[in-house]
Amino acid sequence: VTPRLYDFALDSIPDEMVSGLPLPLSKGEIKAMLRVVLPPEWVRKQLDNAIDEVLPYFTKEKEHFLLRINLLERLETLKSVLIDILRKPEAYDYICREVVAQLVKQNLQQAQLPAGLTLTDAEILSVVKQVLPLEWYRALVPEMVGAVFSYLSGARQDLELLLPLANRKSAI
Repeated sequence: VTPRLYDFALDSIPDEMVSGLPLPLSKGEIKAMLRVVLPPEWVRKQLDNAIDEVLPYFTKEKEHFLLRINLLERLETLKSVLIDILRKPEAYDYICREVVAQLVKQNLQQAQLPAGLTLTDAEILSVVKQVLPLEWYRALVPEMVGAVFSYLSGARQDLELLLPLANRKSAI
């Protein structure tokens, strides 16, 4: 893979892919992440192996071919990159606003609040951020991502994510 071809492949990331991600990442951020997770040397090695497998098929020396790309060897790097992304204040803001505050809002709609008591989206978000501050969230990210990646790599048979809220009781 030439540097130009590699760059072209990264530049070809469709905008639809960027807009479909659960976190607000720019195309530039995705490209930077891919450069770390799938560096040119690794991609080149995978393509060389693929060519070695496919060539005998095309020359009819073999009746089939098997392509193997070992993505597991890149999981640790991907895990590290995701932890860095998720620990950013922008990710925290997004998760608080789009996930946690929305869950709280849904639960409040189902709850029997006293007549006339309402909370705006801004008030709910403010309370969420007071109860679950950025520092608490940032400390939690590596453990949560680590649990997901242990499951993905097969090191764990089940995926269980527990949010330790005991130390947040007084804030709640």
